[in-house]
Amino acid sequence: MRNFKIAHRLGIGFALIVLLVVAGAIFIKIQLSSLTDGIERVNTIAFPRTVSIGLLLDSVNEGRVQVRNVVLAPDQASMMASNQKLYEALERFHNQMRVLDRSIQQLGAFDDEKVHIAKVTAASVAGSKIFSRCAICALRATSPVPPSC
Repeated sequence: MRNFKIAHRLGIGFALIVLLVVAGAIFIKIQLSSLTDGIERVNTIAFPRTVSIGLLLDSVNEGRVQVRNVVLAPDQASMMASNQKLYEALERFHNQMRVLDRSIQQLGAFDDEKVHIAKVTAASVAGSKIFSRCAICALRATSPVPPSC
């Protein structure tokens, strides 16, 4: 390097800086491309599924509230109204579960989604037992035989 003229040294230094800038720009372009893909995946897949899982939990919780309302209903009319709301919550749950299942079959699922879905499914199974028992009690309450729930 000492034997080079100052013009050659400046040219090599300038070329190295330009080379580093180009390499940095290529690296940033690659990183931004993968970030864009990740954001697109979140917006098109993960966020709608998170909303679906939230709606599933909402319908399970609504069902639980309606079970409580059926059990504590002061009269038969309010019991039947709560029972109807219970069936509507169950229907919303099953519809949302079908939407979520279709999405998972088409696009696969993340590990954290599998954990949330397992929790919602467990809550649904536990709730279904309570819901069905509540429905039986509500049907018995409408019959002339006193309920024994």
